[in-house]
Amino acid sequence: MKTSTQHAERDAAFVRSAMSILGAHMARGERLSRRELIAKALASRPPYFYVEADRAVDVFNFFRHRPWPSAPTLRQQMWMEFCTMVREEMEGPRRLKLSKAVAFVLNFRRPSRFYISEQIAQRLIRRHVARRSYIVRS
Repeated sequence: MKTSTQHAERDAAFVRSAMSILGAHMARGERLSRRELIAKALASRPPYFYVEADRAVDVFNFFRHRPWPSAPTLRQQMWMEFCTMVREEMEGPRRLKLSKAVAFVLNFRRPSRFYISEQIAQRLIRRHVARRSYIVRS
């Protein structure tokens, strides 16, 4: 289970990414709706997976001999990406053992996107961007 610290770190990284995207658009004089900002921020790459190593090993072992869900939830998509990266480290040129592969992925690989629901993303962004304007609140 994610700790509140991991949630806070993930949320802060998401907001930083969104504010960076917003700043880049503002510097170019481009308008960006809140919905567009959220979509771009969700699609940006976070610095790392916000999961604990013990939980990651458990989830990897759970999915190791099971088929992927046919209609995965957002959380399952994250775990599918994570497990694929771990498997690559185990089967690739490094041939890492499970614990080392998990540690490698957690420390050196980046997820393809933020695995945050759109509702949570809206709540996080709402605190920092004024409605119908592009003024960033501190």
